[in-house]
Amino acid sequence: MKEKIYYLDTAGYNDYLKRIGALEEELKHFFATRSIEAKEILLEEYYSSATSSDLVRREKFILDNLQDLRKKREQIEIIEKHGDDTRVDIGDRLSLEIMFPSHDVEEMETELTATIGTSHSKDKVSINSPLGRALYNQVIGGIYTYQVGERKMSVHIKQKLLTEDKPVERK
Repeated sequence: MKEKIYYLDTAGYNDYLKRIGALEEELKHFFATRSIEAKEILLEEYYSSATSSDLVRREKFILDNLQDLRKKREQIEIIEKHGDDTRVDIGDRLSLEIMFPSHDVEEMETELTATIGTSHSKDKVSINSPLGRALYNQVIGGIYTYQVGERKMSVHIKQKLLTEDKPVERK
């Protein structure tokens, strides 16, 4: 089976490496404090099983995330902006219409990002999500299909938005 490729730009790759570094530091800190906490747990029988279970869950969570990120490293392809204004590029703000199988249509404005995450929100869509993969390098004005699980949807790329069209971020 062909492995999935994750597309990142240079900034996305640097963020990815920072996430690995942060998890490695968290794991070092966890191991350094775990023995102290384990001694305290043994002294307090009432909390021992619940607290030790929390420690095991936390360690597993850190290790699983670190292993997942390290595995993905082999599947990363660095991409940069192609500079063609007639096609969707990393960092473009877009006006879209999402067409669902139920004939519902949702309009949205979003930015295409090159991050390792696959989720998307109204503000940003990762190139590694099904919608992001359907958008990247496509012609503005076109209608393209994509699939999420068993659901097939279409997206109409209405237009590129200017950077000054970006919504004001709340603080």
